[in-house]
Amino acid sequence: MIYKPIRFGQKFLPLHLLRDMARIPQGLPPGPAGVPLLGYIPWLSGTPYIDFHEMRKRYGDMFSVRLGKRWHVVLNGSTSIRRALVENGAACSGRPNWILNRILKGKAVANEQPDAGWRLHRSFWFSLFRQLGQDKIQHIIKEEVECMKNALIKENGQAIDPSGLVKLTFCNIICRFCFGKRYAADDPEFHRLHRNADTYMQNLAKASRTLPFFGQAEKVFQNILGGYDGIISFIKERIEEHKTMRLRDRTRSCDDLLDMYFNRTAEAVDEIDHIGILPAAADINMNTTGMYGNRASDQPNFTKMKEIDEANLPNIVLDIFVGGLETINAAMLWSLCAMVKYPDVQRRIQKEMEDVVGLGLSRLPTIKPIAIYQVQFVINMQYCLFPATLLEIYRVGNVIPFAIPHCVTQPVVLDGYKLPVGTRILANIYGAHMDPKDWRNPELFDPSRFIDETGKVKIAQAYMPFSVGKRVCMGENLARKELFVALTTLLHHFEILPADDEITPEFDGVAGTTRCPVPFKMRAIRRVNRQTELTDSEMLTEITSKNEAILMA
Repeated sequence: MIYKPIRFGQKFLPLHLLRDMARIPQGLPPGPAGVPLLGYIPWLSGTPYIDFHEMRKRYGDMFSVRLGKRWHVVLNGSTSIRRALVENGAACSGRPNWILNRILKGKAVANEQPDAGWRLHRSFWFSLFRQLGQDKIQHIIKEEVECMKNALIKENGQAIDPSGLVKLTFCNIICRFCFGKRYAADDPEFHRLHRNADTYMQNLAKASRTLPFFGQAEKVFQNILGGYDGIISFIKERIEEHKTMRLRDRTRSCDDLLDMYFNRTAEAVDEIDHIGILPAAADINMNTTGMYGNRASDQPNFTKMKEIDEANLPNIVLDIFVGGLETINAAMLWSLCAMVKYPDVQRRIQKEMEDVVGLGLSRLPTIKPIAIYQVQFVINMQYCLFPATLLEIYRVGNVIPFAIPHCVTQPVVLDGYKLPVGTRILANIYGAHMDPKDWRNPELFDPSRFIDETGKVKIAQAYMPFSVGKRVCMGENLARKELFVALTTLLHHFEILPADDEITPEFDGVAGTTRCPVPFKMRAIRRVNRQTELTDSEMLTEITSKNEAILMA
């Protein structure tokens, strides 16, 4: 297509305005020219992360591109991404007024500006996960993975598309975390939730490829994200249910995040009524270091806060629910696809698991056996393959190809370029994971790249599947636990095979809000248990002895 900007300008826009639109703002790095109004959009495919990765060969790790009427700075290499989001995180952690921010009105944790309120919300939700506890989290994951295992047994080795079962499993895990409720596959309420969540995410994916670069009206955004109102309505219904149950019984146990939210905020109101004062947000300790924290000081003083109000609650729960569901769904599908595509890797992982926990283990993997396993892969090359495979699945799968857009909140210099306040930053995680400077043959699936010459698992600085810096994904630790338990369970009980012995699935991705593998089918064939004659107690004794011997070696 040939564009004629001067003729276009003579008819619609003044020539000087066209020149201003084509000129890269002062301080930004160089980049490609575009066309009036659209910028570089006509040259982008449905996978802009691949387009930007290719453009890097011409423009370098950091370049400017105009998308619609707004200029963006694209970061491709891991060095440039870390320099911006980690080393200069204080200046580069804002959120632009993009689609999701405008729909949620900046209220969800992932889309809030990095101010005291955001730090409070983030720390608050981390503390709720800590309060929920490892045992409760493990129990929920184990039960839902057991249901997934039983569903596969009922398929009796028939070829299936695993996406529906995967979505059911992890949706129930998130529902139980957030609402204390699980659903059967045929539950009408569950189908309503699924339908609205799918509509929300699919329309968001379509809109994200085009409309974030235009100043569309709020009504247009609401129409595009057709499932938003439906899923928010569902969340509000669950909130009202919890409020009603709490009014009936204020001593009820805290079994989910909403229970704990109302319990903690009630404590806050009681103390505020008692002391009659509220401290400044800056006086609250926000030094959270991880999903579950490492120090007592990670626990902020929530009994004196006012920023966690119920008006924010639906969008914050939506943030946790949708974000937690979509990423783990994609990661699990990539894991199953990898097992089908690379049967030699699957067999080696199963052999490794047998050496650690034994083939005859009748119960699901728990955090305690997993801890033993983790110790082994750190100290012994023989037990490195499974964790290295999970790392490689996240790298090649690129579940989140772009970090959520960032925005400069104070003037900053990156690679010699002076980025002004308001500059939009797109961190291309896909580009960092496919960079030949950091990864040998990056397009190949090779778990051994994460095992060093001493036989220990190593994680390179270029590895960033959950982004990096102040806005790193809140659910990273939870997602890793879910995937670890789910995949070890399935590989313990099944051989994951292609639908047809002669055909293996493509190991390629489909763009969306997350990047999933091309749809595929698989068969789950039950493995022969060489220790079925042992009782549970005998098997547990045998495995415990084996684990103790391993740890003493």
